[in-house]
Amino acid sequence: MITLGITSCSSNPIAGAPTPESTTADGSFGTTYNPCTALTNEQIASFGLDPGSKTSDVGLPADFGRGCDWHRADFGVSFVVGRQDVNHFKSSSYLDIHPLQIAGRDAVSFRLDQKGGCTVAIATGKTALTIDLVQSVTDRQAGKDPCPPVLAIAEQVAPTLPQ
Repeated sequence: MITLGITSCSSNPIAGAPTPESTTADGSFGTTYNPCTALTNEQIASFGLDPGSKTSDVGLPADFGRGCDWHRADFGVSFVVGRQDVNHFKSSSYLDIHPLQIAGRDAVSFRLDQKGGCTVAIATGKTALTIDLVQSVTDRQAGKDPCPPVLAIAEQVAPTLPQ
């Protein structure tokens, strides 16, 4: 089982705290991309998720960002655009930080904690889209690497993001 969640569920709320510098006056968070409307039912299904399970309330305050998640019986995935750019996620407050290029974009994979998750942040506009995966206890105990599934999703989404 794979369980996915949002980056705001960190046990340390300061680590993922938004920074006012990257918020635009129009509240767009530095990008026109909205994962809630941009991701198609076909894309969601290709990730192994149920397009009808969309949840727009991922527990984010409106001034933090916007995001949605989709589920199936044994896991879900959340996509969030917020105030942080990719460089924020390269900070030492995260674990196992790996700078990447995905579809020619600056990106980074990292872990929020040792609880068995992996997050990928991809540059879009002046901010980043984060895709956060949290493993089930069963997968974590089996030693499964949580990053390949979220990286595969990121590679499919990245080409559709605005510059």
